[in-house]
Amino acid sequence: MTAPTVRHHPAAGIPRHRVALLHGLGNSASVWNSCVDHWGPDVEAWSLELPWRSGGDPSWGHTDVPHQLPRLLADLPEAPDVLVAHSFAASVVLEHLSRAAGTDPLAEWGVRHLVLVSPFYRREPGEFDWDVVSGLSEKFLTVVGDGIRLHSARRLDPEMALDLARRVCERVGPYGWLRFGELYLNSPWLRTDQVSVPCLVVAGENDATAREATDLAADLPRAGLAMLAGCGHFPMLERPAEFAEAVASFLTEQRSFADA
Repeated sequence: MTAPTVRHHPAAGIPRHRVALLHGLGNSASVWNSCVDHWGPDVEAWSLELPWRSGGDPSWGHTDVPHQLPRLLADLPEAPDVLVAHSFAASVVLEHLSRAAGTDPLAEWGVRHLVLVSPFYRREPGEFDWDVVSGLSEKFLTVVGDGIRLHSARRLDPEMALDLARRVCERVGPYGWLRFGELYLNSPWLRTDQVSVPCLVVAGENDATAREATDLAADLPRAGLAMLAGCGHFPMLERPAEFAEAVASFLTEQRSFADA
């Protein structure tokens, strides 16, 4: 797995938080561009172009992705204290933490806060019936199409957006899709109790996984939930100001606890 390209979003003032932004499957670092403009002057951010990005080398799907996470973060010029992971990246982070029995990788990395955006999570294996699994590919195609439409600087014809979404899915390829499926199907066995840092779970109320985000927030020991109205799987694109405010409020609240 090749090293990611890192985009720097400098703080307007003295940085108090250093944030690493991890995009989802078939997306890119640009998915964060709208929201970083709304963050406060004390936030410095780095968005990573990860191996599972749109247009990337599909051979990343041949690897054990959670195992590679420490190396991907090691390419950052500064150690982040906040990790923000969207969709597939949230699954990668949770799986890595779950495997690290008896250790605290977040403490080793210097991460003190975790934000999970639009996560895929189910509590029980029985929640994965045949209809759920067989419909995942079509739902993924729809989600990718939504992301392309929201990214576009101009209004896209629905057929054009769908055609572009199909190309992204083809580029992700069967191995990349299998990596997503493995992580999602393994989510009932995640050791959520091992996530020791304060967490914020962010979701759009219209997202198909909104209930899963609610369940995950309830199952993490120190988590809150921000459910954003009027948006789906990409709250950072659909409601960038509200998304940034939710993260900022979470960090301010945690600072208040630490200073008390």
